[in-house]
Amino acid sequence: MRSAFIIFSLAEPSVDSAEDEFAKQLLVAADRFQLADLVEACADRLARTLTADNVARRMLFADRHNAPRLLQRCIEFIRANPRQWKSLRRTDEFGSFGPGLDSADKTLLQALSNSAHLKTTS
Repeated sequence: MRSAFIIFSLAEPSVDSAEDEFAKQLLVAADRFQLADLVEACADRLARTLTADNVARRMLFADRHNAPRLLQRCIEFIRANPRQWKSLRRTDEFGSFGPGLDSADKTLLQALSNSAHLKTTS
């Protein structure tokens, strides 16, 4: 199992692939069983395929599943791509992540969207 995951984690990632889904599921299990090294390996894998389309979902995922490295990489991605974040904030997805989005998640997203580091001129 360990060698299979090492090969999986070193493979060139494709965005939102089946491997990303596997990494998410594995991260959830690793978090549940407090396997910090495995959480970090999965977080690294997911961080390598961040896009403007998936960064908000991944940020919430990282927050919910105790993956601070992934959360930090999401924040770095947003700060490095403020125009894409500004565009994302205008989408329906940002405004309606669904009924499962609790107030802490909304606060996190709002804080990021209002961050001074993300201000751009139009």
